[in-house]
Amino acid sequence: MFTQAQINKIIDSWGEDIYKKILHEVEIYSKKWKLSNLHFHESYSMNAILFCDSETYGDCVLKIGGNSQDLEFVHEYNILREYKGRRYAKIYESDINTKVGKKVMLIEGISPGTPLKDETSLDKRLAAFSELFNGLHIKPNNTALYKRYIDGVMDHVNKLSKRANSTDLYRHMLKAKDIFLSISPDYPQEMLLHGDLQYHNNLPKKP
Repeated sequence: MFTQAQINKIIDSWGEDIYKKILHEVEIYSKKWKLSNLHFHESYSMNAILFCDSETYGDCVLKIGGNSQDLEFVHEYNILREYKGRRYAKIYESDINTKVGKKVMLIEGISPGTPLKDETSLDKRLAAFSELFNGLHIKPNNTALYKRYIDGVMDHVNKLSKRANSTDLYRHMLKAKDIFLSISPDYPQEMLLHGDLQYHNNLPKKP
């Protein structure tokens, strides 16, 4: 399941305790959710991602929290539950209890098509984006579960204000904050927004 190079990278990125935790949880949830043919996806930023086959659901992704970013993991879980498979992958199973370090999801496996950045036809790029964007923003059942956009803006403003080498970027963030505050009264309804909607993250499904 893991090559020696992958094991070394996991330990370097998250520590040996997290590596042992991942191994333990892979064993537990493979049995619990009847998973086989697990293949590790080499991404070491936040979570352990393993492609797998589910006896119940077919192609799936096993996602295991690999670090201390509990809030981000729970936010993703809540959002996927909100959308119920519309515009996002479905959640089939989950076991999340951040107090005891449990952050595990079994997610629908979706094979993407051509990334937008590799599509030469502007019409096809626009059509794919429009299809995704239409209906992407929905009203959440409980807005208190999510971080507000203005909170993210203010976080960036505050961080940049303390960096001596970020004067120009800080000035741009202040302008972005002013623009947001000037237009937000015209759009009072609170909706879920994708936090990183750009061509790297816009991969149409295979036909």
